[in-house]
Amino acid sequence: MLDYAANGIVYWPISQIKDAFNATVVDAGGQPEEVLREFLREGEAESFWQQVGANLRSGRIRMVFVADRIHQELRRIIEFLNEQMTPAELLAIEVAQFTAHGMRLLTPRLIGATERAITAKAISPSKPPIDEEGWLQTLRQLKGEEAARNAEKLLVWFKQQGFITGVTDSQDAIFARLVRPNGKPTWPFFIRRSTAKIETALQYLKDNPAFASENIRLSLLNKFKALPGVSIGTTKSTGWPGIPLAALSNNDVWQGFISIAKEVQTQSDAVA
Repeated sequence: MLDYAANGIVYWPISQIKDAFNATVVDAGGQPEEVLREFLREGEAESFWQQVGANLRSGRIRMVFVADRIHQELRRIIEFLNEQMTPAELLAIEVAQFTAHGMRLLTPRLIGATERAITAKAISPSKPPIDEEGWLQTLRQLKGEEAARNAEKLLVWFKQQGFITGVTDSQDAIFARLVRPNGKPTWPFFIRRSTAKIETALQYLKDNPAFASENIRLSLLNKFKALPGVSIGTTKSTGWPGIPLAALSNNDVWQGFISIAKEVQTQSDAVA
């Protein structure tokens, strides 16, 4: 295991890892971009792959033994090494199997995550806070004046309609959140800096009873696809259809988007 990890850090180019991921998803009948977006939620793909590469170069990896029985000698070695190794992590999963009456029960147990090891690896730097004005300024520098102007226009509109806005923890997006009549939140819209798009989180909307039906979410998706001059690739009811911020300069696209956003707000307010 240690030999494999030591050589992997040196000889795994990030391009090869990306190609392997893409091939695996395609072979399973999926779309790599959508699968990665659902996994990352608020994060951006390019930053994710950059972080993967940085983790490999710095040795920030996780090694896992999996067996139906982890002997006491190996368990002690794993616990000792995991307490001593930073930032690398060494764990084991013991998957005991029981059979009775023609049924098989699997009971996994994590080994190596001692309190000492968890404490040693818990420290992680956080990004300095940024407000919406600072976020818009960064967007302006990265994506241009038109994108920033339309993002600001969206923020004003969201706030006028009663949405709650704020910068996400990853700082890649500004969210527009709704609070349902029962006090629970819904997170339908994200103005994303990395893509310069206003994105609708169908994946999050499915947790709202008003949008639990796949047909309702697909209907929303079709309305986005019908906007003039907007190309949306996702076909999934849990996808993230995005409209380029620059496209909102077209009044028909702007009016179409806010009409859909009002529909989302109205339906969300109607169901607790």
